[in-house]
Amino acid sequence: MNFFKTMVACFCLSFVTSALAENNLRALFKSQAYQMEMPYEEDAASSARILNTSSILQNVEVHGLVQLYFVSSEETVDQFKLRRGEVSFKGTLTDNASFFVMIDPAKNTQGKKDGSILQDLGLTLKVLNNKVLVGQFKRPISLEGLQSSTTLELLERATIVRVLGDKRDMGVMVQGEATAFKLQYMVGVFNGEGPNVAEANQKKDVAAMVIWKPTDKTQLYASAYEGSQGVKNDVQDRVGTGGRVEWGPVAVKVEYLQAQDAKVEQDGWYVLASYPLAHLGIEVLNPVKVAARYEEWDANKDDAKEQHTWTFGAQYSLDPKDVTKVGVDIFYLDGKGQEKDDYGVSLGYQGKF
Repeated sequence: MNFFKTMVACFCLSFVTSALAENNLRALFKSQAYQMEMPYEEDAASSARILNTSSILQNVEVHGLVQLYFVSSEETVDQFKLRRGEVSFKGTLTDNASFFVMIDPAKNTQGKKDGSILQDLGLTLKVLNNKVLVGQFKRPISLEGLQSSTTLELLERATIVRVLGDKRDMGVMVQGEATAFKLQYMVGVFNGEGPNVAEANQKKDVAAMVIWKPTDKTQLYASAYEGSQGVKNDVQDRVGTGGRVEWGPVAVKVEYLQAQDAKVEQDGWYVLASYPLAHLGIEVLNPVKVAARYEEWDANKDDAKEQHTWTFGAQYSLDPKDVTKVGVDIFYLDGKGQEKDDYGVSLGYQGKF
C-alpha cells in the first residue's frame, strides 16, 4: 500500500506541475467528470485572462439550497429538521482556474469533531483537459455519495453511503476522462481526518475511483481508499463497487461498500429502483417520481446486529427544472440480533435558487 500511495501522490503532483508544460497531450483526454454535489462542477463561463476584482465579481455565481423535513418514527422523537441550508459561491479566476465555496448554517456541529459550517472550499485548475482540485471536498468513494442531494430519488441516501461514502476531507484530486476507453477517473491524496480538522499524523490517505460508461444509460464503478486517522494511525480503509443502469423509464442503482476503521469491520449494500409517472400518460401524475430501496447495513461484523431497511418514496416537482419539490418516504427497519425494529415516515420540502 505504501507503493500505491507514492504512485498516487506522484500522479497528482505531476498534473499540478504540468500546468506550465506544453499541451501536446491534450488530445488524449477530455474532461467530463461525474456530476458531484460540489458547486465547482458547473464552470462559470468567462473570457477573463487577467485576475482582477471586477472580472471576479462579474463571474461569481451564488446558489442557495433549503431542505426542510418532518420525521416521525416509532423509535425516535417526532421532529422538524432543517436538513440543509446551503449557500455556495463559485466563480472564474482565469481561463484555467476557478474557485468554489460552500457553507451550511443548518449543519449540526454540536459535540462533533467537525465544529464548522464550512463544507467545500478550494480551487479547480484545468490541466491537460483534466481538473485538479485543491482544498476541501468530497472523497471519491461512493457513486451516490457524489450525487447531488438535490437529485436524490429518496429524501436520504442509503445508510451505508451516509456512514462511509458521503465524506469530505482536505487534499488534492485529479479528475478527468479517457474517452477512448469510456472511463472517468478520480485520484486523490487526503489528510484523512475529515473536514475542518487538522492533520494528526504524518501519513496521507489515497483514494481512487474509476467509472466505466459503456453506454449513455449504463455506468459501473470501483473505488478504493487506503489510509489512517488519529495520532495512533488507526486503519481507515474503504472499498466500493456498484453502478446505475436505465431500462426505458426505469433506473436502477446498486452499491456495495466495505470498510475497516481501526479493528472494526463494516459493510453494507443497497439496491434502488426509480420510475417517473409521466410515462403513464396521466397528466396529473406528470410531476411525480416514485422510488423503492432495499438496503442492509452491518456496523460491526463481530457482533450479531444488522439493519435491513425497506424505503418507499414519492416526489412531486413544483417547477420544470425539478429543483423545487416536495417528497414523502415511508420506511420499515427490520433489526437483526439485538437491533430494534423501527418504522416511520418522512416529509420533505426542497427549494433551490
